[in-house]
Amino acid sequence: MMKKATFYFLVLTLSLIACTSDEDIIRLMKSQNSEDVYEGIMLSARTKDKKFVPLLLENPEDIRISNLSGRGQNLYQGKMDALAKIFDVNPPKQISYAPDTAIINFYRRLYEQEK
Repeated sequence: MMKKATFYFLVLTLSLIACTSDEDIIRLMKSQNSEDVYEGIMLSARTKDKKFVPLLLENPEDIRISNLSGRGQNLYQGKMDALAKIFDVNPPKQISYAPDTAIINFYRRLYEQEK
């Protein structure tokens, strides 16, 4: 019985450590540091929660580079990828390094329709 209780305690502890609060995600996404913003973008995509969409659509043309992606992706790309995951809908065009208003407006319209 003790082993089972220890196992559940360990699982619960690890789950709580792994969880990032909404406040942490918001703080990261509002940071001036591009690495923090990128981390917030990726965490918001992982949650698939639409409450982060307004933050993702804030300054969507941001082309600052983040090296956290391992590919040198800019914040625009990260935001559009996150929106694609959250809405579970690919944009009408491929996301590239250059901000594309057609893609940005596509996700703005989707968000407005689902409000």
